[in-house]
Amino acid sequence: MATEPKIASLPAVNPGSVIDGFRIVAALHEGRQARLFRVEHVDGSDPGFPMVMKVPKVGPGQLPESILGYETEAMILPVLRGAEVPRFVAAGDLTRLPYLAMEWVEGKGLAAIAATAPLSVD
Repeated sequence: MATEPKIASLPAVNPGSVIDGFRIVAALHEGRQARLFRVEHVDGSDPGFPMVMKVPKVGPGQLPESILGYETEAMILPVLRGAEVPRFVAAGDLTRLPYLAMEWVEGKGLAAIAATAPLSVD
């Protein structure tokens, strides 16, 4: 009988945690596949914009789409450019703790925008 592969336990991510030079300031949102946190550099350096960290939910009982979405976003985000595209800051090591640190872009979320459908062409 085959046994389940062991998945290393991931470090806890909560306000006050420090991960790769980022301090978790506040939890912002938890969705089905990831959690979002407001972050800042531990050394106090200022990138010139507010930052957010997206941490996918991975491990036993989690959706496989979480890690697939993370891997895709980690490849694409660093090369995207545009007014509505957050600037890429850093990505976490998939074997320790996967995360994406990026610019926080103010505005409505997709769910809030979709709730007003049908949308105008503008």
